[in-house]
Amino acid sequence: NIPSHLPPLLNAVQWGYKDMVKLLLDAGAEVDKQAQDGRYALFVALDNEDYDMADLLLSHGANPLLTDDRGDSALDAAKPESQSTRAVHPLELGT
Repeated sequence: NIPSHLPPLLNAVQWGYKDMVKLLLDAGAEVDKQAQDGRYALFVALDNEDYDMADLLLSHGANPLLTDDRGDSALDAAKPESQSTRAVHPLELGT
């Protein structure tokens, strides 16, 4: 069951459907559209430790500084103590 409160882009990010996310973004989906629960696509991708998805969203202009309803940003979801095996975190690029 896909939650109906999430915009299509966030649903695709939540489920890890990278091809669908790319299709939606190429079709003009708003990369920083906020869901009713306050989350953004980039926050969801990083919270899921889906760094390929985060790279895709960042390449389409996702803003890592936007905050959700609790005041957390995508940067908060991208904790360095993550269990990911990725050597370089995408938000560290260009800093």
